[in-house]
Amino acid sequence: MLKSSPLKEQSYFLEVGKETLHLKRFHINPDGEPVFLLHGSVEDGRIYYSKSGKGLAPFLARQGYDVFIPDISGKGKSTPKISKKSTQGLTEIITEELPTFLNKIKEFKGEMPQYWIGHSWGGTLQYAYLLRFPNKVKVKSMVHFGVKRRITAFTWNKLYMINFGWYLLGGIMTKIYGYTPITKLGFGSEDEARNYFYQTNQWFRKKRWVDADGFDYSAQIENTNLPPSLFLNGIKDDALGSKKDSLLFMKELRLKNSEQKDLSIKLGNLQDYDHNNILVSKNSEKDVFPLVVKWFRK
Repeated sequence: MLKSSPLKEQSYFLEVGKETLHLKRFHINPDGEPVFLLHGSVEDGRIYYSKSGKGLAPFLARQGYDVFIPDISGKGKSTPKISKKSTQGLTEIITEELPTFLNKIKEFKGEMPQYWIGHSWGGTLQYAYLLRFPNKVKVKSMVHFGVKRRITAFTWNKLYMINFGWYLLGGIMTKIYGYTPITKLGFGSEDEARNYFYQTNQWFRKKRWVDADGFDYSAQIENTNLPPSLFLNGIKDDALGSKKDSLLFMKELRLKNSEQKDLSIKLGNLQDYDHNNILVSKNSEKDVFPLVVKWFRK
């Protein structure tokens, strides 16, 4: 741990077509091993850090890692913000935006192997990238918080948040506004482009994992050795990233040397975590984040 040295943070702005993408960096040791953290839907990179220097990203930097956190197009400090003019979908994020972020990281780190972390849909996008471009980046291991591809859990929260909130209200509002106004619905901190919304629905519902451009992820899984992965699930997360759906995704990906772990008071944790407070709770730094470092060092 490098607590005695000052924590440094920088922002880089990268051009992709008409989009300007924001990449945040935290480090104390600029020669540290790189960690790439990707946020999920209806949020931005700030799920990993706060203005006061708390969160998983600063925590990892204090352990000696060199930490990079992007804002996907239209989110956080990436511009322009999501509107009816926004046309990006999952395909563009995977084939254009993620390569841009990773190329920038390579400018600093060269071919040094990386660690990857995903929250919710961010982890799904990371796996999609690795399946499309299996030899572009060497990833030593991965950690995921509430990550899934399909949502099959049948709970009251799932019916309210996904069936009613996302599918029904989200679908109606997307047709009215030309994008998905998540902030108006009160379901998150960032809006989504209409293509992102429609493509995400396909991935949620269909057993066969195929992208809008025809790329068949399900077929590629058979030919790809994915990194060892740790899936962490809050016991109170029964809709957006349930244990059931994480295990289903792990089975789909045919992961080797990988584990799934529940986080709850009953199992020795300081609280019963849900989908978001697993990363932003005051207890996370001493209760959850050390599990990430332990897995990386394992």
